[in-house]
Amino acid sequence: MPTSASTLLGRTLRFFFRHFYHELAWTYDVVALAVSLGHWFTWAEMVLPYVKGPQVLELGYGTGHLLETMSRLAGMHVFGLDESRQMAHLAKRRLVGSGRYPPRVAPRPGPEM
Repeated sequence: MPTSASTLLGRTLRFFFRHFYHELAWTYDVVALAVSLGHWFTWAEMVLPYVKGPQVLELGYGTGHLLETMSRLAGMHVFGLDESRQMAHLAKRRLVGSGRYPPRVAPRPGPEM
């Protein structure tokens, strides 16, 4: 049986992450860089040698940094699916801004969590 402290912690974390990935998605890159002491994008790009094929689907692409990098550096046709409409908006803006047309990112269909 969960204790009241663990239940409160669980509720607090769910509240935080729900807002962090949705309404506060615009803060994601800054928070990720701060928490990782500036290594976030380097860590994410460590996956590149393991990604194979001309077409790649990234699930949970967040703000789209890895999608943009795969498209630019590896010349891959990239697609993405994310649960957050706000992240989809940020990623689409990043891909359009980098000249990666057409942006092929989509949020999860249906209402937000």
